[in-house]
Amino acid sequence: MSNNANKFNKPKKSKHNSPCNYTPKKTRFRDTKEAKRSLTGHRYKRREELATSGTTTHNQDRYYQCPGCKGYHLTSKVPGKTKDFVLGA
Repeated sequence: MSNNANKFNKPKKSKHNSPCNYTPKKTRFRDTKEAKRSLTGHRYKRREELATSGTTTHNQDRYYQCPGCKGYHLTSKVPGKTKDFVLGA
């Protein structure tokens, strides 16, 4: 296949894009750097929404490492025991 044809191929799905078995509705981040970047974006959106409309849906306060997929997720819950596993700091 030529180089020109390669750019039209879809990237293959890697394990980093696969959904988590513990929390399939949550976005999976590969490392802490990606999670921190997304958390900063959520905090910015929260400030903007609170200033304009007075309410917000961006309540994420921190990230944690998921024991199921070994990735990171955002959460609004305080550290402690939840239904399935213990959240880290």
